[in-house]
Amino acid sequence: MDQDNVRRLAAVAVAAPITQALNDTGSTKRHVLIVDDGSALTQALLPALHAAGMRVLVFQFEHLRRPLPVPVISVDWEDISSIEQGIARVRQVEGGCRGVFFLQTPGLPFGGQWLSGALARLRAAIAVARGVSLTNSEPLEFVHFVTAQGGRFGLDSQASVDALAPGLEALAHPLRMEMPKTSFRSIDLDPATSTAERAQQLLGELGEADEPFRTAYGWKGGERATLSVQETAPGKADPILDADSVVVFAGGARGIGAVCAQQLAARHHCTVILLGRTPLDAQAMELSRLNKAERQVRGDVFMREYKVSNPGCPPRAPREAWRKKLQAAETVDTLESIRALGVSAEYYAVDVRSREDVSTVFSAIKQRWGRLDVVVHVAGLGGVETDRMLVRKEWPTIDQVIETKVTGAIHVLEAAEEVGTRLFVGFGSIASRFGNSGQVDYASANGLLTGIVRAHNRRGVLPEARVIAWGAWDGVGMAVGGPTKDMLIAHGVRFITPQMGAECFLAELTGVGPAAPAELYISPSWTGLTELLARQDTVLSLGEPEPVALMGEVVERRDGEYLRSERQLDPRAIPFLDHHRYDGTAWVPAVMGMEVAVQAAACLFPGLTPFALRDVALKKAVRLVRDEPVLLIAEARFEQCSTEETLVQVTVSARYKERTWVFAEMRVVLGAGQFTHGLADSDRYHSPLPIEREPGKLIRQNRAELYPSDWLRFQISGPTFQVIEHMALNCEVGRTEGRMVSTADLSGCNTPMTFIDGVFQAYGVTLCTILQAWAGPPLYIGEIRWLPGAAQVRETTFAIRTDLQDKENFPVIHVFDPEGQCILRLQRAEQGGTSIKELTQQVRKAGTAAERDHDSIVATPYLGAVIEQTAGHFLRAEVSLDPKTEILLRDHQFHIFVVVPAVYFMEVAVEAAALLLPHTPPCELRDFRVHQMLHLLKDPQTLVTEAQVIAPDQTRIRMLSRRGVETKLHAEGIVVHGQTPALKRLPPQVLGDVQIRNTGGLYPHRFPNGPVFQVIEQMELARNFRSRSQLCLTGSPRPGCMLPVTLLDGAFQVDSATRSGFDQPSGLPKTFTSLRWMPGVTSMERVVCLSSTGDSTTDSPGELFFVDGEQILLHMTGITLTPVLPSVGTRSRT
Repeated sequence: MDQDNVRRLAAVAVAAPITQALNDTGSTKRHVLIVDDGSALTQALLPALHAAGMRVLVFQFEHLRRPLPVPVISVDWEDISSIEQGIARVRQVEGGCRGVFFLQTPGLPFGGQWLSGALARLRAAIAVARGVSLTNSEPLEFVHFVTAQGGRFGLDSQASVDALAPGLEALAHPLRMEMPKTSFRSIDLDPATSTAERAQQLLGELGEADEPFRTAYGWKGGERATLSVQETAPGKADPILDADSVVVFAGGARGIGAVCAQQLAARHHCTVILLGRTPLDAQAMELSRLNKAERQVRGDVFMREYKVSNPGCPPRAPREAWRKKLQAAETVDTLESIRALGVSAEYYAVDVRSREDVSTVFSAIKQRWGRLDVVVHVAGLGGVETDRMLVRKEWPTIDQVIETKVTGAIHVLEAAEEVGTRLFVGFGSIASRFGNSGQVDYASANGLLTGIVRAHNRRGVLPEARVIAWGAWDGVGMAVGGPTKDMLIAHGVRFITPQMGAECFLAELTGVGPAAPAELYISPSWTGLTELLARQDTVLSLGEPEPVALMGEVVERRDGEYLRSERQLDPRAIPFLDHHRYDGTAWVPAVMGMEVAVQAAACLFPGLTPFALRDVALKKAVRLVRDEPVLLIAEARFEQCSTEETLVQVTVSARYKERTWVFAEMRVVLGAGQFTHGLADSDRYHSPLPIEREPGKLIRQNRAELYPSDWLRFQISGPTFQVIEHMALNCEVGRTEGRMVSTADLSGCNTPMTFIDGVFQAYGVTLCTILQAWAGPPLYIGEIRWLPGAAQVRETTFAIRTDLQDKENFPVIHVFDPEGQCILRLQRAEQGGTSIKELTQQVRKAGTAAERDHDSIVATPYLGAVIEQTAGHFLRAEVSLDPKTEILLRDHQFHIFVVVPAVYFMEVAVEAAALLLPHTPPCELRDFRVHQMLHLLKDPQTLVTEAQVIAPDQTRIRMLSRRGVETKLHAEGIVVHGQTPALKRLPPQVLGDVQIRNTGGLYPHRFPNGPVFQVIEQMELARNFRSRSQLCLTGSPRPGCMLPVTLLDGAFQVDSATRSGFDQPSGLPKTFTSLRWMPGVTSMERVVCLSSTGDSTTDSPGELFFVDGEQILLHMTGITLTPVLPSVGTRSRT
């Protein structure tokens, strides 16, 4: 690479200490606007700003409304004009507006709904900036976009990832260029810092002057940094392509994509596939055979004819129409030039903004060629076609620029993951770091591309993803020309030649690694960049100190298959061991074995992130008698891989002289699970009732009472990594809560060893208080799951739920950071002690590997036996339907046969989805349809349930009956996974003129077979097909149901009566659009149901709510029924 012309750059955090204190002279009467994100930071900023003498206004989006002690302006998130008008209103208040804090501190989870949420938030940020630019009043002093990626801009691999944050960062520089009198910045904060301190850090930014080319600042541990770049040399990497490889260029049929594709074909002779929106027709083929002069003549004729055919058209319309035809011809040119090299090349017309179309094309490519190695995402809009000042830019243009780059990247990356692509390369732009005037949308779109790549890589699944942020190319792509180019050259700007750009691209076709960062800038020299690099300050550590080398030296390795490491343990050289002494002898703690295992797995797969341990079995303790060294051996073996996680089996052994024994065995999980599923499941296991209000005696202990303690394993040395400050324990209900503080800095470890050490202590105290036996080290742990960066949190709270009768699910231990976010979960554990035999009678023993293959915590009372399963993808289960043994079937007998009720299908659907994605709870049943009734006569039938994941948060369910070789589809629907949002409260309902019936007037006239689980005690039916019913529980299904089956049994009774009156039977459930329910609601003694339909017909969509007071327990929409009952008879009570 010509270093005098093209620079290879990587993002770095550079020290940027505060140079002057905040000076508010003359500004105290002006307002500061906070765009609220619903976090605690807003509440901390209010007193901080008031203390600095500033007045505060708050923008609140309607879905985040909450009471605040300052004036609030409500705006609609989706209504861009309301945001812009809101800014105008703020500028008109008395004293004017000094500046804006746009808060985006709760990171937006990267998953199924990320794209729509990210685009909405980015549009809101641009709308705020556009509102500022549209106002002619006094310029604002500042507009700061605030994120919370850990204070180092998401570059720290241990920090949380917010894929939206780089898009907000990219806004600041072009906005500063357009409005130089306003300080535009992005401020990245560390969520581990207290909210009060973060508020003061934001105030500190107000006193700092702007610096050229520096618009992104961050705070971590009280140290301020700025985001910059530094040159990085390419490393040596083995080529990942050969002549059999298949490479796809999405949007690469023209411009720089075409240049790179041609050079790739010439160098590697691999198959090249081009994707583009333009269809190739006969006219395109004809145009491609014309030379430049002939095309010019043809174009002149076309544009004259276009004007005649379209009188009054805009002046640009003929040129745009001709340009599209030329694009098709250029695509043919690219194809033919590649084929001329003797290389196979194909073209598919596809709009990358269509997820389904992209997936279909990728599947077709994989099926035809048997592989798809690399995908290059080139598609994007920018340059002279779209660059203009924000004040003059229209929203359709902004949306098109952002969506073409971002939506296409998401769809291409997801489709590449589905077909097992090895590498994704996104073509970005250096505008995301140093955007110019007129490039607000273009810069933010390319910033979001960086965020997408970063978040995807953190998931730890293929393909590995990289983004190359290009500088200006010469004569190709979005290149400038004429006087504009001459002006840029005069200002020191240089350009990347096509040959040099293609060479740079080929050099970067490697996996992610130290010499191949996932985020790379390739830019020609320009005066500002040269000056920035020359005055570069101290590059800061990203909070990633050298790993604690507990694993030792790798002595054998087969990439992706096997790794063996060895380490001599000397307690005098390793504090972990020296602090774990009992009666003078050092013991190897369980947490050390876990850390060594995780280090080995992470070394075997360096591109993946470890996030969990499963089936941890501590076999035989390791003691260092008389401090004589012991050799610790770790062996990591690849076990299996899915789209979300990679499993590595690790055995940690010890060798002393000639004797070797196994210390620990476990599975290390690497990949995406913690980001897809999160840890926000504590409500599932912990009662909302405060522990002091639970029945039973409450035992409180503080630090002084806990240490030293007979209950703890290390009575003499006390706590090692974590000290329990206080805890409250209720043995009767099996609950423990408390607070603990880290006492050692274990930065660099892959596992949060401090928390694990603390929860072992807390659970040991809990278990031994219940059992009155001494707690020893842990023997078995079902699963430990943590969030990256959790080890950096110093102060935490914990909650323990113990149930010795339920050994499959308990104990469950959650650890929370100061903001209330769950950062670690431990589930199913056994601890030993002096009374091992007594303890093992009461505490669950570690099962065999075969017994633990299905360690799901999901109860499935109706699903049946799983006969086929691909983890995280597909599941098939079978159950024999026998009305003689199942009340839910027996009580739905009509005449001589049993009709399998809709609620049975619904419960089975949710159970199957929950079992397939056990860590993402079902929250909605959508688009459900009963195609045909399933009748049971004399013999049982087999119900086959098929569940297939169709999106990260959606599972499609199909239920079929099988008799012999014949199968019939009976019901299907989609289960949505995630955290159920709180169902809104209902205002009191007024029905007006109603008829009233009680139980005696409803049964058996209206419902010949009577209620199963829920009886309508009283029903008020209005003339407009609305009703209000009081229902009472009469029976219960099997325990463990995930749906509120009893409520649903009553729901269909109420809907039927609402639409057809009291005395006319209507039918059985046929379809519904959506069912949502409050988590934890299974059955209630008495509830109220509100129902409405459009008319009396069975196809009129019905809607109903079950409420407890004003709180909604269940909401169902779009209900339709069959025209008639299958038959009318008397329910069998045998």
